Amino acid sequence: AEAATTIEEVNDDALTSAPSAHQLEQSLKRQTLQLISTLQNPSTSCVTDLCTVFWIVSGTKALCIACACETAVFLWAPQQLNQWTNIHTWAFDKVPIIELIPIPDAVNILCVAFGSLEIREVKALHATEKGCLERTLLQTGDINAVLGLPGRRLVCSCGTLQSQHIELSTLSKEGRSEQCTQLVPPNEMVLAFSDVEGEAEALLGSTIMSNVVIWSLKTGHVLKKIHLSESYPGTVCQKAYSESGILFLLLSHRYVGGCDGSVSRRVCVLKMVGVNPMNDKSRPVMSYTLPLECNGRYIVGGVKDQSVAAVVTPGTLVLWDVPSGRISTMLPQGPNGHWSLFQWAEDNSCLLARKNDQTVYIYKRVGARTVEV
Repeated sequence: AEAATTIEEVNDDALTSAPSAHQLEQSLKRQTLQLISTLQNPSTSCVTDLCTVFWIVSGTKALCIACACETAVFLWAPQQLNQWTNIHTWAFDKVPIIELIPIPDAVNILCVAFGSLEIREVKALHATEKGCLERTLLQTGDINAVLGLPGRRLVCSCGTLQSQHIELSTLSKEGRSEQCTQLVPPNEMVLAFSDVEGEAEALLGSTIMSNVVIWSLKTGHVLKKIHLSESYPGTVCQKAYSESGILFLLLSHRYVGGCDGSVSRRVCVLKMVGVNPMNDKSRPVMSYTLPLECNGRYIVGGVKDQSVAAVVTPGTLVLWDVPSGRISTMLPQGPNGHWSLFQWAEDNSCLLARKNDQTVYIYKRVGARTVEV
């Protein structure tokens, strides 16, 4: 991560001082968004989730868009001139769809989580060469967290504290579970997972006590537990970066609202924290704040490479540069609705967003602009 490359571990007390703004802004590439296409969800129900997935279309690997509503998943393939066509539809009539779970480097596989208020099932969707649509049950029960990982892998945390088990599954090309590895559960409930950029075989979990657990995906053992509950209560890690022995965590609040505290009276919605795993010392590195005239509350957020995005009330989509913490662009609510959902494209080429209607908006990253706030 470029945000971390200028910070080096010189000793076990590497976090006794925060990095300078100059260090964090080195090699900064600021971008904005340009609307290039839209697609209309054919279902009458609301779009509940979006993602991109690689799929074989007419013999060629293409980046497609998956849209989920409560009872169906629609797969859209690209056509000429930024047009899209619906090539597959999986319909369900028993348990509603909660979210889509893309597997980063998989082709012709998309995982889907089902449930009402909590996840109860995870299935893999697949289409054969002859166009037959398949669905495979991968996990059932009380599922607290799930994440797709490179290498056609899926990790799930299931059960209660007394019966918690964390399972890492390797999937076949058809989306079936080929191999399962049990990760050692911590003594706290795991609520969310994150990969660690810079450490391909490490997995990070956020616990109900707002602490962080790091596993080795090779052995399944816990490498480190980092205590953040006193300094950053009620937070969950959205993304982790590892550089020169320092771990950088992008934290958001688990509940609708903003991260605790404010910076110069601005509302802070996300916070980057640097942690030295050798001694558990942590320091705030960057706060991602709203302009003074915007008093929104954080609803949902995400990060991809060097960009952070979040939807804040009353329906504004805000993008920040990770290294500088500055806003790169804002998409305010308009007369035809407010923003409520977004996802980054898997290849980082575009951003998918939805308002409170049936239209999906596709934005391309272009230009270089920073909003001075």
